[in-house]
Amino acid sequence: MNESSGTAPGAFSPAQERRVRRAHVFAEKDFHRLDIHLSHPRELPRAQRMADYFYTANIRFLELDTGAPLRARAAQFPGMTFVHAVVPPFTLLWDRDEGSIDRAALLLVSRGHLEVDGAARTTAGPAGARLLLPGTEPVVMRSSSTPTEVVYLSVPARMCEGIPPSITPDETPGLPGAFLPAYAFAAGVCRLDPADLADSEPIRTAAEEVARTAIQLLASREPRQRLTLFGAAMEIVMDEYPNRSIDTASVAARLGVSRRSLQEAFRTEGTSFAATLRTVRAAAAGRLMTERPELTRAAVAEAVGFGSVDSLLRAL
Repeated sequence: MNESSGTAPGAFSPAQERRVRRAHVFAEKDFHRLDIHLSHPRELPRAQRMADYFYTANIRFLELDTGAPLRARAAQFPGMTFVHAVVPPFTLLWDRDEGSIDRAALLLVSRGHLEVDGAARTTAGPAGARLLLPGTEPVVMRSSSTPTEVVYLSVPARMCEGIPPSITPDETPGLPGAFLPAYAFAAGVCRLDPADLADSEPIRTAAEEVARTAIQLLASREPRQRLTLFGAAMEIVMDEYPNRSIDTASVAARLGVSRRSLQEAFRTEGTSFAATLRTVRAAAAGRLMTERPELTRAAVAEAVGFGSVDSLLRAL
């Protein structure tokens, strides 16, 4: 036995085993979706995909109120996970270890109240937003609200470079409006069908920049001073995607740069302005169709900025 790790020579540590399992999940494609419906923790072993998700994330429920089910949708990229969940009163343990040192988590709470204990490096902003910086200390999350609705973003540690762990919390209740576009985008991504995505790279790029912008917004009262040109453009896209007149020229003019400079900023990120705008609108459309199933496709297309139903269907 290896006395320092407690594992036999050549054997995987728990953290390494989780990484191997996660790599196997993404062996065939780069975007996965998972719907979670859980009434009691004992149901977990009977649902293999759900059990695999909780195992690779290294989280487990210590308590879960059985008066109402936990309902969640998860969207997974190789380096990021977005989860949109509606949860009854619960206590959850994120048992962080050496495998968590390269992970951070952003929590955006739109309903209820979420308490977080145990993370020494926690950046607390408004009451509805919290950033858990990378570390190895176990984290306990709990809520006594019925229900708590939250978007959880698990992101690479590099997105938090330069973020201080001691931002003065703002105790104003609720999720500030500035975070609502990021919240809506993440929830929309969690409703996308992988079968409808011929190429997941544009949405992964957009998702990464939305997460980075939300983190910077939490960490700075003047986030635009810290944003790249791509990030500043993404803020405009997230705020104004329903406007059918938004295009490269109008965004470039607002940012005081040339169209070529803006196009190059998107090209550097491996995408284009048009592809990113289409992806953001598609995510919003997916969310709207789930929340308002009575709406016609024409109404959905108009609400999210598509010029026609055909444009909507091609994006989906």
